[in-house]
Amino acid sequence: MKLFTAKELNTLKKLLASVGDQDEVLTLAGLHGLLYCLAIIPETISPSEWLPCFFGEGVLEIEDEDEANKLMGGLFTAYNRLVRESNDDELQFPFDLDKLKTSDIARVRDWAYGFFLGINLRPEIWGLPDGDDETEEEDDEGSEEEQEVAACMAILMGVAFPDKIPELFEVEPGEEMDQATLKEQEAKFFVALPQAMETFQEIANERRELRRKIRSNMLSAPAPVHRSEKIGRNEPCPCGSGKKYKKCCGGELKR
Repeated sequence: MKLFTAKELNTLKKLLASVGDQDEVLTLAGLHGLLYCLAIIPETISPSEWLPCFFGEGVLEIEDEDEANKLMGGLFTAYNRLVRESNDDELQFPFDLDKLKTSDIARVRDWAYGFFLGINLRPEIWGLPDGDDETEEEDDEGSEEEQEVAACMAILMGVAFPDKIPELFEVEPGEEMDQATLKEQEAKFFVALPQAMETFQEIANERRELRRKIRSNMLSAPAPVHRSEKIGRNEPCPCGSGKKYKKCCGGELKR
């Protein structure tokens, strides 16, 4: 399956080649992974946030302003296409792993890395730590959904960062995974990647629907009575979802 249309590909290749620091810029596969993640996240993320993921510390070295605008326009055309496909439930994992060639392995890794960067732009959407919860007590195992997300993140990281696979299995210091075991586990992560992406999309769709319902209820409901007491972030959400307030309506209202 092709990552980009022929027209998009031509423009994006020129855009990539125009970035000053080529060590910082994403590959085409990495860019697609990033845009794929942005397309399914249930909120619009400003380009000022995600463009640094694409360019790194590099800058465009294009003297012609019209050419620069044309190339950037091509990037946003590709982004908007993936968003439309996501909204129409037509966005699909772009690799057929049953027909994966050795030369494609690096592309899949790059794609997973780009998706990983997108996930970390809004970790709280997936129930992942966002830096504000470091001192808060969490359940030892977490909810079923949190465990599912953690498993999907392990798969994603196992593909994007194969050198970190031993860390994912908490190998004791001083112990090492033999190469055969590492290769076997990496292969399992590759096989599981499409299902992990499907899970991320299902969670994103649930979050999007929840936000739609909250907005709809807020528009149709009478003015709320102000509460004198404050709801703790770790208390059960008053909406009755069974989730913590910070992971439900509290998380929605602060965004």
